[in-house]
Amino acid sequence: MSKAILILDNPTTCEECPIGTSDKEMGNAVVCRKFAPYLKVNPTPEVKPSWCPLKSMPEKKKRSGFDDLYHVGEKNGWNAAIDAIGGNDSDGE
Repeated sequence: MSKAILILDNPTTCEECPIGTSDKEMGNAVVCRKFAPYLKVNPTPEVKPSWCPLKSMPEKKKRSGFDDLYHVGEKNGWNAAIDAIGGNDSDGE
């Protein structure tokens, strides 16, 4: 099966998450739909749990004046891949 990437702003809490659903019957705990049918529940939705499947994009690599041609090419390729996936507002230069 081929892979897909969904680009969205990385929430800092479950309350901000577009994947989670608040459940009134559970005292407004957040149910993570990503893990359904296992229904992972975060009873403290103001905190992002360690089991959250949403991960931050990797950072761009910065170049230094001491990089040889190999490392310049490696960092340029890495940064181009980050840009192609969805970008990262930091410059990386």
